[in-house]
Amino acid sequence: MSFLSKKNITRENLVAFFYKYVCKVYEKISTFYENIFLLKCKPQKNVLLKGIFKIKIKKIFNIKDIDNIHFINVNRYLTIRTLSDEKLKSLIEEIFDNRIRNIITEKTGFNFSIDYFIFYDRKYIPREEKEVSTLKQAYSYRWHFDKPNSGNMLKIFLPVNITCEHGPLEAIDSSLSKKLRSPKNIKISEKRTYFVGEKDVIYGLNPTKCLHRDGIPREKNIATQMMFQLNPYKEWAINNNLFRRKTSLNNKLGIWTTEPKFPFFAYLFDKRISF
Repeated sequence: MSFLSKKNITRENLVAFFYKYVCKVYEKISTFYENIFLLKCKPQKNVLLKGIFKIKIKKIFNIKDIDNIHFINVNRYLTIRTLSDEKLKSLIEEIFDNRIRNIITEKTGFNFSIDYFIFYDRKYIPREEKEVSTLKQAYSYRWHFDKPNSGNMLKIFLPVNITCEHGPLEAIDSSLSKKLRSPKNIKISEKRTYFVGEKDVIYGLNPTKCLHRDGIPREKNIATQMMFQLNPYKEWAINNNLFRRKTSLNNKLGIWTTEPKFPFFAYLFDKRISF
């Protein structure tokens, strides 16, 4: 190995170490701030231990009835569906009705701002196409913790047509994830939650504390799901910039998702609609 290649590897390792350190500092500070200034009530103990919950909801819609859907082919295995601002706002108000908002607040102790939304289709990936670097994944099918986020950030998933045949999202309880620490320690026998459903349930996930991954559908199946990123806020609100956010950092890194990094700063000057 040449001196130059050793130097490059060292530099990459230093950058990776520094990034992880910055992410951890950001997580600690933002979590502390939210716990002091935004916590509304004591979180439910089982939610703290699991970092995962499930809520039964009424049937939301039939996808065929949604108009103005535009499809963006991100790669051969991932398609993102976009809705008009009006349709998205209506969808959010229907899913996050007063009952659901109250349940989420009781479970987590926080009100939230709905800051990010993605509606996407995942397809089968052949084995030979999966052996790529983490940043080059067609979608996030490897075990991971989300970063950089606060420890209170919540993601809500609505499976649209997902059964065990469709490679559902999988998650491991936060208490066990903490013990495992690294995705390399996960065994097939580890207990996990599968996010399955037919538009009749939503799942809450703490992605900073729970190891999780998108499953890969079986061949010829397509998994369709929605994800909402929620960040603690003084009241329940909808971010005005759900579709108009700049994602220059993600583009530079070559990441498939448009989800912003460092949410506190990414959303700092955004206007919100209370509901």
